[in-house]
Amino acid sequence: MKRWSFVIPFPPTQNTYYRHVGHMVKISKKGREYRKDVISALMEQGLDGEKVKGRLDVSIVFVPPCNRRRDLDNFIKAPFDAVTHAEFWCDDSQIDIIKIIRCPKSKVGYLEFEIKEVGE
Repeated sequence: MKRWSFVIPFPPTQNTYYRHVGHMVKISKKGREYRKDVISALMEQGLDGEKVKGRLDVSIVFVPPCNRRRDLDNFIKAPFDAVTHAEFWCDDSQIDIIKIIRCPKSKVGYLEFEIKEVGE
């Protein structure tokens, strides 16, 4: 069973990740910048373009940059899309198990991923 660990920047909220332009929904400027930051972080850790294909169990340590109230489910789509865009995995639909642990704030917020393959 393969395992991976990596850290990526703290994501924008789901509410700021997308923008409505007429009848279309697009990724916002903030969202596009976040994608680039995640790709850079994965490149630095040697994990961009990994293209993991199996079913996945993902644990996320959620470390916010401040004590503001946050709904954890509002911070999942942007990092999953960014990790997909970085081609670490083929698609976030491969994820069968998600566990999120909220930690106390840190001066610089981040997400720490622990991923293991659970099957094909």
